[in-house]
Amino acid sequence: MTIVPTRSARFELRLIKLSQVVGVDEGMLATLKEANLSPFLPVDCRLWKQESLVRFLDEYPFMVRSSAKGYFCIGGFRRFLLAQAVFAQDPDHELHVLFRQGKLSTPERGRLIGQECFLAPAIERADRSNAPHYYRLWEKLSEEFSPIIGKREGDFDRAMGFLPRNKKKDR
Repeated sequence: MTIVPTRSARFELRLIKLSQVVGVDEGMLATLKEANLSPFLPVDCRLWKQESLVRFLDEYPFMVRSSAKGYFCIGGFRRFLLAQAVFAQDPDHELHVLFRQGKLSTPERGRLIGQECFLAPAIERADRSNAPHYYRLWEKLSEEFSPIIGKREGDFDRAMGFLPRNKKKDR
């Protein structure tokens, strides 16, 4: 199999105010609603260090497109929701976004939804079978380096979405 890298001139990194992002692309929301899916994964920001969340959003920007109404999120829906939660008191906070130029065709919308709903979660998920290993790593990281607030085992479980029994398998 030959892998051909793609590079599109349609994307550029921009700095915009969060308040300029109107929401998730309406066509994408309609498709997700039809499938009875929500693009958002609830994350309790109180379990994570604020500076870690801010740094994460700076290092992993979400994708937007422009319209007459403002910018719409077309990729990184969960990061967009996280930005809204993190900067709820500062909606004019400037953050980096990956701006997609040009019209967004139906096939491109579908490709982006598939990437967002299937590829990103498959690659990025924390595998529960590795929960004991994640937990040991968390124990070894000092409080200074861990993005999770708290020192107790239950703090780790809530932040990661693990059940306590997930960690007991490989102690």
